[in-house]
Amino acid sequence: MVLNPLDETMPLKQHTDSSGLNLQGHDIDHNGIKPILAGAAAGLVATGAMTAATLVMFRLLPQTQRYPLPPAEITAEVKRQAGLGNGATRGQTLLAHFAYGAACGALFPVFVEQRKAETGALYGLAVWTASYLGWLPALKILKPATQHPLARNALMLLAHVVWGWTLGASERALVAKIGSSTKLER
Repeated sequence: MVLNPLDETMPLKQHTDSSGLNLQGHDIDHNGIKPILAGAAAGLVATGAMTAATLVMFRLLPQTQRYPLPPAEITAEVKRQAGLGNGATRGQTLLAHFAYGAACGALFPVFVEQRKAETGALYGLAVWTASYLGWLPALKILKPATQHPLARNALMLLAHVVWGWTLGASERALVAKIGSSTKLER
């Protein structure tokens, strides 16, 4: 049973689909901060796996499409919009990318009740969709994915599946390692 974060004595009704995704998205606290911290840590691990996979897949792109990947483009544009100069160093890009990966990982237990590799992969695709077709174009940080070459989109979609799969598997392993954080601690 999940308790209402505004009133711990009143349970929230769970609305999940067959994949385990929380359709209401307000089931924030499965048992305190542990799942969120485990998700953030798993997000860091997953971002490492994603980065490694991206570097390998980048070499498979046609030569004309081997320009900076979205994390570098995003970091450079955010800096430009904030008046912090043009371009982004590799260190700035990696810091921003890992921070975003950890933040999205921390939200994994908020939106996904049945956390495992498979639901992580679906979550990774949801993060890609929300980012590359949603908030990034809306804030004029990056053109929508529909305006990027197919091979680059395929690379980024596969990278997000790798991220999500690793996130789900890592978060599950971390939760198992630190003990059952899915039972209410009272």
